[in-house]
Amino acid sequence: MEITTVCISGLLPMPHELIRNPGNNRVLPRMKAEVLKLQGGFTLIELLVVIAIIAILAGMLLPALSRAKAAASRIQCMQNTRQLSLSVQLYGDDHQDFFPRSQHSSFAYHQAPWEITVRPYLSLSSLTSSSGMEALHRGVFKCPKIKKSSQWSYGLNVYFELEATDDYRGRPQTWRKQAQLPHSSETIILGEVEDSADHIMAHFWDQGMPVTIDRNRHGKDDLSVYGYADGHVSSLEFEVTYATQDRPADQWHPQGVR
Repeated sequence: MEITTVCISGLLPMPHELIRNPGNNRVLPRMKAEVLKLQGGFTLIELLVVIAIIAILAGMLLPALSRAKAAASRIQCMQNTRQLSLSVQLYGDDHQDFFPRSQHSSFAYHQAPWEITVRPYLSLSSLTSSSGMEALHRGVFKCPKIKKSSQWSYGLNVYFELEATDDYRGRPQTWRKQAQLPHSSETIILGEVEDSADHIMAHFWDQGMPVTIDRNRHGKDDLSVYGYADGHVSSLEFEVTYATQDRPADQWHPQGVR
């Protein structure tokens, strides 16, 4: 039987090499390896190069995907905050222009806190004994980044429920009614909280109390979502909203520096 051998110079051994060395065990294995290479197989080096390229691309894409995910949760929070801010406005329209109270003062004045009183303006049913407090941490009240079922996502600015007898900067002036705000479009009414409270004690920050704004919820860019008294929302760095030595601004105090 005649065997036809196709030889490529430099790759496969020539026929005379087989004739001169019929017992050479290194020739046939080398031929087999070269034929496999010609047939489209990958060498180990080529495979490692492909794996390295995939790893580099994954390293470039994963941070972008993480940023996109953080941006998506921030957008959802902005939608939630916008709905809640508008519900606070609608509550005032039906209650002689008054702002609702948070748990900071609602029980002392025999009123329900804001997360309950604004529910009708969000097309939500009233709380029942079966739904309980769990219903206060779902839907529009729940930031997608919050994993704990009982953690508050948003808090009401306490400045809007202070009375003249309270201890705060600017007393005895109060801002219980929306019409009393000189800059409603620049005054924050809702913010993202990092503790287990439905309110933000901004009036105590001047006295050294810790700031309870969750500034890292949506990543490490220090951006948080804030709802304003006129109903609009913004995603800002905290330093833009509160007074510092370099920027004497205060969007939490109804008559703060603008």
